[in-house]
Amino acid sequence: MLIANPCQPPDHQPPHLVGLRDQTHMSNTSPQFRAASLAEESDYASQSRRIDSLTKLGRQAFQQGQLAEALRIFEEAWKLAVSAQLPAEAARLQGWCGLIYRRFGRSQLALKAYQSALSFYRRDPDSSWSAFLTSEIGQALRLQGRLSEAFLYCLAGLRLHLQLAEQGRGNTLAIGMSHAALGLVWLSFRELAHAEKHFQAALTYYQQAAYQPGIATLFYYQGLIALAKTQLKRAAELFQQVNMLARDCKGDEEIALLSEYGLGRLAACKKSWPEAISRLRNVCEGAQRLQNRYLQGNSFLEMARVLQHSGQYAAANHCCLQAQALARQEDYRLLLAHSEILLGDLFITQGQVAQAFAHYREGCSLSALTEAQTHLQAKQRLIEGLSSVLQGFGKGSEKFCQRQITGSSLLEGQADEGL
Repeated sequence: MLIANPCQPPDHQPPHLVGLRDQTHMSNTSPQFRAASLAEESDYASQSRRIDSLTKLGRQAFQQGQLAEALRIFEEAWKLAVSAQLPAEAARLQGWCGLIYRRFGRSQLALKAYQSALSFYRRDPDSSWSAFLTSEIGQALRLQGRLSEAFLYCLAGLRLHLQLAEQGRGNTLAIGMSHAALGLVWLSFRELAHAEKHFQAALTYYQQAAYQPGIATLFYYQGLIALAKTQLKRAAELFQQVNMLARDCKGDEEIALLSEYGLGRLAACKKSWPEAISRLRNVCEGAQRLQNRYLQGNSFLEMARVLQHSGQYAAANHCCLQAQALARQEDYRLLLAHSEILLGDLFITQGQVAQAFAHYREGCSLSALTEAQTHLQAKQRLIEGLSSVLQGFGKGSEKFCQRQITGSSLLEGQADEGL
């Protein structure tokens, strides 16, 4: 239940109503005061019923995939709960709003909602909601590329859900979602074996709950792992399964877009550039329509890479800048780091070395706080670029060029070691 019983006892009522009925019986008050008290209690009950009704409508819209409508309803209910001084209801509604913000890729709004809701449950514990919020905070942090923090939150959320299961209060679907969340963090770290283990565990729970959208999403994640292993036939099978399940899920467009994105990535691996561009363009347009900013940003970046490989450098630069704009707006630090590296590559192809190094340096700076392999990739670009630029120069000129290009004494030392 998302909403407390509107007929709850006085000790669960807002502070301004607790003990009010006892007070009116104990003292000889005026008829006007008693009338005002009854009106206030009636207003409280009316507001509780309204919040309950809105919450049910919001959940229905959410389950039907109407996320924008669900968010509008939940936000309205949350404002009503705040004005009615119903903190428990307000916290639960913030959790729902945060979930939709996160689904839209609005990581900053999601974190704000989740952390506010979790602060309530630290004062008034509700283990199931604390577990849900903890895991969801981890997912929002992952969108921002804050992977170490995301790992800790997702791991803590999974442990809380498993503890509830040991106490006989667990939820099969919630445990599966927590495994999937932790698997995504491992996938972001490019630790494929760990990611596979948690995705397989999540799949078991989803199958027990007959949760078709979750099963489809896990096949998509497994397809990405197959791509990373260059198991292209296996990846194609998984992405096609996602597409079939999307139809079974009443034409869930978000799942269909994941299939299209995976098939676009697969086409790129096969160097089928026209197919890859067409599929990724479809995903960009669909993600914008669904307001899924994270998928939109990733699709722009992937399309920029494909356009670069096909020699369409101006178009690649345009897509990369669009991905970068979304990354800056939503604080997707890892996506921003990748976009900086790609912009550097594009400038290198045009012979604009100084501009390229500026982007590589920024990619280094951003990825240093997010994910090690991307950081190493950015550093390698700097070292390789310096190696080619510094050919024919003496050691003194080499150090001078490093200072001028990188602007960082730390990177100078690392470049010296690399050279």
